[in-house]
Amino acid sequence: MCALVDARDSFDPLTADAAGIALGKLLWVRCQNIEQALRATDLLIQAGGFGMVAVDLSDVPARTVRQVPLNAWFRFRRAVEDTPTILLLLEQEPHAKTCASLVVRLEAGAARWTQAAVSCYPFAKLLRGFSARGVVVRSRVQMPEQQVIDIRGTANSGCAPTRGGDREMFQTETVWRSR
Repeated sequence: MCALVDARDSFDPLTADAAGIALGKLLWVRCQNIEQALRATDLLIQAGGFGMVAVDLSDVPARTVRQVPLNAWFRFRRAVEDTPTILLLLEQEPHAKTCASLVVRLEAGAARWTQAAVSCYPFAKLLRGFSARGVVVRSRVQMPEQQVIDIRGTANSGCAPTRGGDREMFQTETVWRSR
């Protein structure tokens, strides 16, 4: 089981379902502001039983996240330290500072689009491929020498995902390399 703390109620379950996320194994906590998100995160970590607690602060303005006291991040870190739970913060900037065990900067690359086949959705554009790059900025954990990951994906099918039907599948190629 995983938990998603959605600080700005922006998670789209239909898109997640179409992407193959097992929604039956996801607890979605919908919040309206950062205060609710931080309280929910604290409760979930203390409750235990989650493989991952992901806190999505990516839609929260950076200046608002900067106002979170550093002791809140330290408290979260101490709470998950000796547990199998992973705490993942998704932010525009690394605000957890020295509390983070691993900081990865993700950069979106080019997306490739194509027109949908007439039998699927006549006027829709489909994602045919994508690329992303992750760079390890800082790590307290044992890491291999490779500190950059390049991810490229290409679609296998010709129709847009449909709820309950065939899903758009992507083959990904992952390349680790040193900086």
